[in-house]
Amino acid sequence: MPLTARRSAVFATLLAATLFAQEPIVPDVIVDRDDIRITTSCRLVVPEGRVVDDANGDGVVHVDADDVVVTMAAGSVLRGAPADRAPDAVTGTGVVVKGRARVTLRHLRLRGFKRGVFLDGCDDAVLDGLDVADGFRQRLASTPDTCRDDVDWLSPHANDRGEWAERWGAAIVVERSQRPILSDFVIRRVQNGVILASVTDGRVYDGDASWLSGWGLALWRCSRVTVSRNAFDGCIRGYSHGVYNRGQDSAGILFFESNTQNVIAENSVTKGGDGIFGFAGRDALDGTTTSAKRRGCNDNLFLRNDLSDAAAHGLELTFSFGNVIAGNRFDRNAICGVWAGYSQDTWIFGNTFLWNGDAGYGLERGGVNIDSGARNVVVDNTFTGDRCGIHLWSAVGDAFRSTPWGAANLTTPLDRTWILANRFAFCPVPMHFRSGARVEVHRAALPTMQCGASKTEGDVVEFPFDPAGHPKPPMTSEPPLFGVRRPVGRLAKWRGRHHITMTEWGPHDPTSGPPPPPPPRRDVPIAWEIRAFPWTKHPVDDLEGWRRDAKAFDGSPWRRDRLLLRYGSGGPSELADAPDAWKKATIGVERFGTVARGTVKLPAGRWRVTATFDDGLRLRRDGTVLLETWKHHPPATETTIFTTDREATHVFDVEHFELDGWAVLDVTLEPAP
Repeated sequence: MPLTARRSAVFATLLAATLFAQEPIVPDVIVDRDDIRITTSCRLVVPEGRVVDDANGDGVVHVDADDVVVTMAAGSVLRGAPADRAPDAVTGTGVVVKGRARVTLRHLRLRGFKRGVFLDGCDDAVLDGLDVADGFRQRLASTPDTCRDDVDWLSPHANDRGEWAERWGAAIVVERSQRPILSDFVIRRVQNGVILASVTDGRVYDGDASWLSGWGLALWRCSRVTVSRNAFDGCIRGYSHGVYNRGQDSAGILFFESNTQNVIAENSVTKGGDGIFGFAGRDALDGTTTSAKRRGCNDNLFLRNDLSDAAAHGLELTFSFGNVIAGNRFDRNAICGVWAGYSQDTWIFGNTFLWNGDAGYGLERGGVNIDSGARNVVVDNTFTGDRCGIHLWSAVGDAFRSTPWGAANLTTPLDRTWILANRFAFCPVPMHFRSGARVEVHRAALPTMQCGASKTEGDVVEFPFDPAGHPKPPMTSEPPLFGVRRPVGRLAKWRGRHHITMTEWGPHDPTSGPPPPPPPRRDVPIAWEIRAFPWTKHPVDDLEGWRRDAKAFDGSPWRRDRLLLRYGSGGPSELADAPDAWKKATIGVERFGTVARGTVKLPAGRWRVTATFDDGLRLRRDGTVLLETWKHHPPATETTIFTTDREATHVFDVEHFELDGWAVLDVTLEPAP
């Protein structure tokens, strides 16, 4: 065939292939009311500005057939609530598919729903290019000044009946489905991004569910799901930089209740409450001795993710077996990089740990922390600037050993952990082994640079190094990954937790511009005189002796119009804005007290006093006790209301003590409704 004829034939073939590859013309379906039923492939068209309320709560659009492809017309947006509706008042579901196979949803845009898209029992579904935003979010009770209200804590321990989405909503929910594919989604300004429950053999890739107040991606009883090359950044609550780092169970990826054989690879999961928060689940811990054997979130691979800048842990994965944590970056997580309590047969290798643990709690801090683990391998990692590189101990007691999980999985004594070929630089404590730890360390291959000394305390057993005796790596080849994006490193300009700014509805996206101004102050200024002091007499056992300690300490009062002392893990002398007299007094970080007297003139009316404190507090007004919790306890918030019948000057007296650990004292006065 002549060359020109051959070219003409090739051109004709390519032209025909292009024409036949175009999507077929499908009918338009106008979505202008509730309960639209879809039984054939179509394009959804929503009239401009139309809000369609899910009046009966079962979904606006229902896909009721197999093998259909549903797209959305350019410019159309399905809205379930007006833009000015408060996020915690948003209800309803946008698109619902139940019991249908091979359904494709492509390029749907949804706003103002508690659940954007909900699939149940839909095998081989494809969700591509979904854009979901402005859905349900709880109003956060915690404030920038102090972790004010434990109501913000999430509790993900139950989801077999869809409790997560029912309580807190989500942009995309897929339940009881095989082989779903979720790709190229964008999710913003909702509480939760994607929830997968009882999903097997799925793929999640090239998505972005970031700056949410709950979870970017949440998995419940999922197996063989590959999550690759997504962004789940800034999914956080319970954080105020330099004030508190609670996290309150928020996470970029929530990994709860028997998730097995999943691959989590090359995702950007930074600035979360945790990066990845994994927990074996209630089935494991509440089961029988027989059912609890090797029960947990097992045999998963966490590969080359960025798990940095978390309020708590880069990766928390407890009571689980056979997991591989390889090639990840753990940078400046507040408590530690990896927390793997009671984990067994875990491989932690080839990871980079940088400056973790600057806001740890007690001895839980640094790179890798494992309580009561067994047969774990920590090999070929780099630790730089971590408060402690590797910290192992065993606090397991007889009571837990007798539980079904403990009886099934805890040997007596615990099997050893192997530590091989790690590198340490600028770590105050490279390795810390405490009571109950059983380790085999290749010390000749543990180079250190400008580090402090490692520590061994209590009944630690260190075995001689045996190069032939340690376990072999469980991963011999990498699994296939999906997606073309490379989100790791995308927030390099905003590295560091100081870029986390919370609003009353969740985290602010720093890439969108400066954060909104804080809400105006509502509390009434009080003229306080505040004194701090170390004590020798226990405030609970010897109150009068404790008060004598307060009077005997020579410290100048701190005068200010707000009683707000954000001690954190420090003490009075370490407060950045403390007066020079407090700093020079070198009051310790434990066993200190605070006394304060404040005066204020109030008109007649109802007044609310709110106090957040750790540990003990006693607050009086004009000699009458208003609040009193005089004991050692975690951070607590208490409120009381009193009434004044005329204008007068009132005197408030506060006594506060700190025993050990985290501490705060915050007292506010405001008009009561």
